[in-house]
Amino acid sequence: MELVEVAARAEFIELLTKVALIENVTRREQQIALVLIGEWAGEISKEIKKPLVGGSVGSGFQ
Repeated sequence: MELVEVAARAEFIELLTKVALIENVTRREQQIALVLIGEWAGEISKEIKKPLVGGSVGSGFQ
């Protein structure tokens, strides 16, 4: 997952959180928003825990 995609999902999670808190939203709509938030947060968490692929940080020689 690219950094841009993570940032976009984080913004969408924030938006869904706001939608879930609106009084005129039905319980079903709140549940859908919260399920999506949970799924995306889980995906982002998995991506954060993955090691970097390719390249290295710092110098390898000492």
